[in-house]
Amino acid sequence: MNKQHWVITVGGGYGGFLFHGTREEAEEMRRHKARWEQAIAHMRRATPSEVQANAVDHGLPKREFLQPGDVWQSPRGSLYRVVGPHGGTDQVVLRKGPDGSGRKQFRSRDNVLGWTLQVAN
Repeated sequence: MNKQHWVITVGGGYGGFLFHGTREEAEEMRRHKARWEQAIAHMRRATPSEVQANAVDHGLPKREFLQPGDVWQSPRGSLYRVVGPHGGTDQVVLRKGPDGSGRKQFRSRDNVLGWTLQVAN
């Protein structure tokens, strides 16, 4: 069999990874990851740029990161307002609710896989 590069993407915000093997091996890995993460997993052939960079393109625009003032919807449907940076780290402070009055949460500013930026009304 012919070995190729495959991208296996797992839902629920788990992300994706490159896999090198036959179609049957990649399908077995996809099933294994879906069972392990208890989520839906998809498989597709990797693009040449993904193979060269050894990185998976998740289709996110390059601007996708948490900025103060933005309101984001989590994969579970909760809304969070980005309040500001957290110390000298790459994390930001989020507060639950569109007005930012709820509980506090810390999150890496570029960890937006599965999250949706909400458009202001």
